[in-house]
Amino acid sequence: MFPRLADFGSIEVLGRSFHPILHTYGILMFAGFLLGLYVAAKRAPRYGIQPQHIYDLGLYVVIGALVGAKALLVLLDPARFLANPGGFITAGGVFFGGLLGAVGATIWFCRKRGIPVWNCGDLMAPSIALGHGIGRLGCFAAGCCYGTPAEGLPAVTFTDVYASSVTGVPLNVPLHPTQLYDAGLEFALFFFLLWLAPRRKFVGQLFVTWGILYAVSRFIIEFFRGDPRGFVLDGLLSTSQFVGIWILAAALISLLVLRRRAA
Repeated sequence: MFPRLADFGSIEVLGRSFHPILHTYGILMFAGFLLGLYVAAKRAPRYGIQPQHIYDLGLYVVIGALVGAKALLVLLDPARFLANPGGFITAGGVFFGGLLGAVGATIWFCRKRGIPVWNCGDLMAPSIALGHGIGRLGCFAAGCCYGTPAEGLPAVTFTDVYASSVTGVPLNVPLHPTQLYDAGLEFALFFFLLWLAPRRKFVGQLFVTWGILYAVSRFIIEFFRGDPRGFVLDGLLSTSQFVGIWILAAALISLLVLRRRAA
């Protein structure tokens, strides 16, 4: 739809030519991350956590998310990575890989600083939903994570040639706006978790609630995705659906254990 926020054209520096482009996707991802971090830092005192700890955590989350997202991307298509390693540097990555990497980084950070892990997870859960929702708007602007052909009101049509060259999105074909489905879901989860926060019955409830609801809804949205993203079990499930099943199982088990522990 609007993949380039600014195109500076060809620039020559020291005899070398560059073509810098400010991509809407990257800006919205960065904005989502900063806004989510800010919201978490503002809410931190309610959880007995210093706001500065949250800002410090942000650096580790970025590193963990980038490593996890790229690692899963490589695991999904190692042949393509070996053929064009540079292309994977500029590629966005896989969300669930980034989530697992960010969770790992958060656990390590919390243990290092003496912060209860599940309490930190509850604090961060609404911010995860908010940041991811804004990031999905970036996906929509770029044309990545596009949907299958559709008819009627929900369908959107991409026409930007540059977007198609980067993401492979089909042009002039009505598609399901799966990016907006995902974004709308995450924004709804953000407000729901803010409502649930003062009503939580046990530590960890907000984080596992987000994990359960997102895993289920993402499983459904995946049926409307049309982009190549890897499949398992002879094409029965997309990679995100497969990973989401394990995340759902882990979240449900955690819910039962944490609820029993609190009782």
